[in-house]
Amino acid sequence: FFTEIYDGVLVTDFWAAYNSVICPEKQKCLPHLFREIDKVDKSNKSKSWERFRKKLKRLLKDALRLRENEDFKKRKKKDRAHRIEDRLGDLIYEFENNKDPDVKRLTKRLFKYQEEIFTFLKYDYVPPDNNHGERQIRSAVTMRKISYGNQSVKGAETRAIMMSVFRTLKNYDLNPIDEIVTALEHYTEYGKLPKFPLCFSQH
Repeated sequence: FFTEIYDGVLVTDFWAAYNSVICPEKQKCLPHLFREIDKVDKSNKSKSWERFRKKLKRLLKDALRLRENEDFKKRKKKDRAHRIEDRLGDLIYEFENNKDPDVKRLTKRLFKYQEEIFTFLKYDYVPPDNNHGERQIRSAVTMRKISYGNQSVKGAETRAIMMSVFRTLKNYDLNPIDEIVTALEHYTEYGKLPKFPLCFSQH
């Protein structure tokens, strides 16, 4: 759904569709990973899982604590971040041949997204979760539930486009209804839609 390269850091959950998005760097949502660990923990009581889970949770929590620690000097914080990345590599190496199905599955996931777990330690503006993204689509999800889903592929595409336009305009303090009415008036008069409002030039 991204037709051109996204020049930023894309923060998402582990849904495979996001693998197709072209961008310089990505960050996977750590709360999603924590929830997955807690979910498995309820049913898997094996020693292998317990050892894996303990090491992974400690590593993730250490990374989050490092981000919140403002007392570290920048260089020292960078060194600690590299150490955390090395620990992730060591964890993957230690459990990559483990026979436990849950350990094997999550180790495989960590290996696949190894470069996308701790991106938030490199940039202060990158969050370790995709809460912002989920808040942005919450209204669309609510509408979909109330209306019992989209009735056609074209309807789904139309809703996706309209919600993207609405949320983008709203995020830049523009009134979506006013902007769309203006665009339709322009279309009626000239036979083509105007360019999207230059939101970025205002900030």
